Amino acid sequence: MTRSIWKGPFLDPFLFKTIIRRNAVALQKPLPNAKVVEKTRSPGSSYNSLPEQTPSLPSVKTQLKIWSRRSTVVPQFVGQKVLIYNGKTWLSVLITEEMVGHKFGEFASTRLSSLSLAKVRQRRSVKSKKAR
Repeated sequence: MTRSIWKGPFLDPFLFKTIIRRNAVALQKPLPNAKVVEKTRSPGSSYNSLPEQTPSLPSVKTQLKIWSRRSTVVPQFVGQKVLIYNGKTWLSVLITEEMVGHKFGEFASTRLSSLSLAKVRQRRSVKSKKAR
């Protein structure tokens, strides 16, 4: 059964906050809850200088780690590299426009691909020859 349209796409709240902060850093817009650091007045300076805003935000260059495989890819993720956890390792994925609307879990397989018996025997024979 699919999710109701009136509910909208599911997105983990932490993931949503993080992507909003990353986009704000990328656009270099000050956030409303950013720390304001006022400079102290030194002799010979004026009070006309504006206070600096130094938001404590994550760097845009670091890849976002996603544990929530059930979250939907939204357009704000397009063009970003994310790390999706498959239960054992992190898989690096570049989000494209075609991925919007799908779940993150669709792009990080949790299953190991099985090898045919012939390939397994061939690998064993090659290893045993190298050992000799």
